[in-house]
Amino acid sequence: MANPFTYLELHSTDAARAKSFYAELFGWKTRDTPAPGTGTYTEIDTQEGPGAGLMAQQEPGGRSAWLAHIRVPRTEIKGVTIQGEAGVGYALDSSFELPPLMFDEEEIEALVLGARIVRAWADRKLARAAEEGLQKIENVVPPRLKSKILESALMAPDFHFSDRFRSGLEDLRQAIRERRKARFHYLDKAQAGSERTVHPLGLAYWGQTWTLTAWCEVRNGFRTFRLDRIEGLQLTEEKFETLPGQTLADFLAGMAEEDRRLARSTK
Repeated sequence: MANPFTYLELHSTDAARAKSFYAELFGWKTRDTPAPGTGTYTEIDTQEGPGAGLMAQQEPGGRSAWLAHIRVPRTEIKGVTIQGEAGVGYALDSSFELPPLMFDEEEIEALVLGARIVRAWADRKLARAAEEGLQKIENVVPPRLKSKILESALMAPDFHFSDRFRSGLEDLRQAIRERRKARFHYLDKAQAGSERTVHPLGLAYWGQTWTLTAWCEVRNGFRTFRLDRIEGLQLTEEKFETLPGQTLADFLAGMAEEDRRLARSTK
């Protein structure tokens, strides 16, 4: 490896607890030495790989973080100026932005728009997750990019939607993750009702409504249900098996084949 990791260092908000945790978890051996100005520095013997150390986080309000030291044979790599000298240490110029958070303006706008769409059109848990994810990005990007997040003019209004159009979305997401069967009363477009027991497979948003794709035990086949026509949704404790021919991948493959068939018929 041309530029291997040579040393790993943990700056912890609870150094004593971190030392105990890693020693017990991995069997690492540690040795404490006095460190003027910072308290105690803990050297870590990991038995193999690069050396490591641990110290208390010195930055007020800072979070625990692992720092990686990399061997750099030259002080300039692909136009990135590295300041320092061997035996003392090296540092990147403060103007350099490290990946993976080196977003450009288009990427920032895509992230903001995606988060705003989720916040406006998904259930409350996803909306909260989108908002928190966006805040995390704001906290770590450089100031010039942070302003792009705050100033983005791409909107996703939600005032024209009622809660009914996304009714049951959170529960159905849970059913998909946990492979739990769902039961509900369904009204079709003619307002004819039927009782259904389904294997929830996927959810899709179409601009005006959410739909559930599922394997329907009553019809013994794939069916798509509008969430705003589902009544009395219940998740059962019964799990469904992932059987060949009854998966989301099978449904999507069937849809793709139908599209190809229609395309051939119109030629």
